[in-house]
Amino acid sequence: MRQTSTLFGTLAFLCWGGCAPDLPPLQLSTEHVDYYSYDDRSATSEAFAAELDARFEAFRDFLGVDPGRVRYYHLSDSSTLAHYCYAPDPPQFSGCEYDGQIYARRALMVHELVHAFGEALGNPPRVFSEGLAEVLSGYSGGHLPKEDGIRDLLDDDFFRGGAQPTRNHGQAMSLTAFLVDEYGWPFVLRLHREIPFGAARAGEWLERMTAMSLEELTRRWQESPAGVYVGSASVHPYECGEGIPLLDLARGSEARLEVASGVGGDLDRWRARARVRVEEPQWFRWSSPQEARVAVRGCGVASAHSLPLRGRSQWSALPPGDHAVLVGAAEGEMGPVDLAWEPVAAPIASVCGDAPLNVLEPEGLHVQLSLATGLASLSCGPEECVGWVRLATEDEVIVEGTVLSIERPSGSEVVRFVRRVETCGDCARGCRVAEPTTEGFRALVLAPVDGEILARLTLDRALLSSSASLTFRPRS
Repeated sequence: MRQTSTLFGTLAFLCWGGCAPDLPPLQLSTEHVDYYSYDDRSATSEAFAAELDARFEAFRDFLGVDPGRVRYYHLSDSSTLAHYCYAPDPPQFSGCEYDGQIYARRALMVHELVHAFGEALGNPPRVFSEGLAEVLSGYSGGHLPKEDGIRDLLDDDFFRGGAQPTRNHGQAMSLTAFLVDEYGWPFVLRLHREIPFGAARAGEWLERMTAMSLEELTRRWQESPAGVYVGSASVHPYECGEGIPLLDLARGSEARLEVASGVGGDLDRWRARARVRVEEPQWFRWSSPQEARVAVRGCGVASAHSLPLRGRSQWSALPPGDHAVLVGAAEGEMGPVDLAWEPVAAPIASVCGDAPLNVLEPEGLHVQLSLATGLASLSCGPEECVGWVRLATEDEVIVEGTVLSIERPSGSEVVRFVRRVETCGDCARGCRVAEPTTEGFRALVLAPVDGEILARLTLDRALLSSSASLTFRPRS
């Protein structure tokens, strides 16, 4: 969330007389950032100082502007945040920025750090400044709404007045992701430098630069994958640069990667430690013995792949192209992470007789599926996809799938990736619907017959526009 200095000056005058709550003390001064916090343990670590400057320098180099020195206030309570962000208490957001000063409830809120570069970059309508911050901070809010037209979103009053606090931020990221995919980063950065402020003039600029009406641009955006679902798939553009080491999947089967940060495991604090290049679509089995958090994500903003390992194995399909390998610590400081991979056959098939027999390991079978990879191995209709899986196991098995809570104007809506699971005797005989476990509606129990489970899965196609996961694990 970005504020303006005019608002700051007006409200500061109203608070003249000492109504401001105390701010935390200065804990750390790096080359680019003064960091204020009550948490002196993490804020004074060398890893955290390096992370602050690395993020600052990456944005500076990518965006081509330098905002000067930044002050970051890590606040301990929502009332203080509400005061300095000039919002009702409790505020409906986690941070704000104005004039190079960041107020946030999180130790490192990359979204607000991007805003610190905003005034040096340009003064576009808010939908674009928020969209840039969401894209470059790796927003992971799930389904992105695309309900309003671009002409309305260019109006700052309309953008601020959304029924849901996060709704228009989701639309802003979706629109920015679409513009990057359609026209490239040079166009988006030029937009931030040149587009006039104000809905009418900004609309005219967009129509001239894209050679189409705002209504046509809205239609193309809303029909694009970036306007449907982006989830946690986007990566920082600079994390796919030529300076990142390239792993050869064909020649090597393991690598040791350094952990990015010692201050926690939030996605927006992950850093790329390597790239992988895939020539043709291929399934891989990934594993790591450590309790680290590893992600393999496509190098496009609206690409669709994520792979948190957390010390376990996982199967996933990668489309052709480059993918960033990101590493983060689950808790506190960690040493290097060992990552291993091997090409495997698809664990799920669209035809029952084609399903390979997967030996269920003690840590379970974790499968990442996406239509975007071209290797989803599913038979899909307009709303549902069907796939078959075979498991060699003597134990009952719990199957769980991605579940998202999506914010709509009318309220929250739960989307279940796994719509139905049926266990079958064989490919020619009938199936019966698996029974839910006591652990909640997300999980169903599968019973083996003669040491094997054959299951038919019915999945929500909408979530497959990006990336969704299935987990099969022994019930015991």
